[in-house]
Amino acid sequence: MFYRLIAINAVPCFLSGVIWWTQHKHRGLLSGWRRAVFITALVINTAASVSLCILVAWLAFGEGRPIGGLVEDRLFLSMIGLGLLSAVLAVFGKGLPRGLLIANGTLVALKWWLLAAIGL
Repeated sequence: MFYRLIAINAVPCFLSGVIWWTQHKHRGLLSGWRRAVFITALVINTAASVSLCILVAWLAFGEGRPIGGLVEDRLFLSMIGLGLLSAVLAVFGKGLPRGLLIANGTLVALKWWLLAAIGL
């Protein structure tokens, strides 16, 4: 059961890798500040995705919650915000990477929100 939980929550990490690869192939589409904003959104999204996988793996295999209280609440809120911020900043991209990053940013924010809603 824990492996399914980790596999489901690893989808945003996998999708981030696909976006990095696709963006690298389409790097000629963007130049200047738009490229910098899109890469910033991609880095933010990757950090939120990897943090989600690490937290779920810790909860599945670790001994209890790694953090708690106010720190945990701020972590959840900041990761939800980062996921949504990456989806908003992805609008400055072009082509397939833009659509994938908007979808992945929304997915990451939704997964963090669901994790907070179930009380972990």
